Amino acid sequence: MHEMRGVIKVLQSYLQGKLFRSISSLLRGYPLSYCISSLFPSISYKIGLFPRVIKAPDGSKYFCAIKDVLRVNLWDYDEYDSLESHIPRKGWIVIDVGAFCGLFSIKAARRVGLEGRVYAFEPNPMVFWWLKRNIELNRVKNIVAMPIALGSLMGYARLNIPSDNLGAASLLPSHLCRLGLRSSKNVSVKLWTLDEVFERIIKEDSADLIKIDVEGAEIDILRGASRVLRDRKIKRWIIEIHLTVNDPSSIRRYFPSIYKLKGYSYSPLGQKAIAYYQLE
Repeated sequence: MHEMRGVIKVLQSYLQGKLFRSISSLLRGYPLSYCISSLFPSISYKIGLFPRVIKAPDGSKYFCAIKDVLRVNLWDYDEYDSLESHIPRKGWIVIDVGAFCGLFSIKAARRVGLEGRVYAFEPNPMVFWWLKRNIELNRVKNIVAMPIALGSLMGYARLNIPSDNLGAASLLPSHLCRLGLRSSKNVSVKLWTLDEVFERIIKEDSADLIKIDVEGAEIDILRGASRVLRDRKIKRWIIEIHLTVNDPSSIRRYFPSIYKLKGYSYSPLGQKAIAYYQLE
């Protein structure tokens, strides 16, 4: 009987916490569907609340089945906007590596305008479909989307995709294990280096900003960017460092001494951190 009371107390506390979060979310402007789904996540999928199109506070629209990713990125905080110098501006050339469903790319495309361009790379086949659909939904004409992964070599690689979190797909099985996720399948994806992407796809003298979010494979992208780094092709870098397999100091060592790490900072966010780099 005592054990049963303990279980009931824990369950009651859990439900009260979820109810409080749902009500506070509603007051902060979350869609009602978010609040309902946070209370009853499994039911919300069964009755069709997700996947669906969600309208963001800035008027943009996103089709996505992962409600938590949308909530965190669109309402809780703008995780890539904390450094003013790294917010895209009119006419910029922006590269988005690990574009997911376009949360960063679409916002950047609107900011750079028709004078600028965004190059978005997303290897996960299902998520790339979301990305293409969201580009069409938002009627942005200045995004070039490519279904490829970036790494240290040219060729092919296996992308490990967990069924319960498509946004955490990774080239590194160890990253998923340390997150407590199990890969339900892996698919073969094209693998390019950033050097070759810059030379054969982007074909610009330089880029103003690159955002990298590749679920633990950050170091491999830098290994495949020797010419880009040597020739100072990219003025600003935002790298999401996944602390399951990397640390900020290991990333920093890959930048040659000619790079002045002006405004360098990183902010721990649970199991990841955001690092900012800028040319002098």
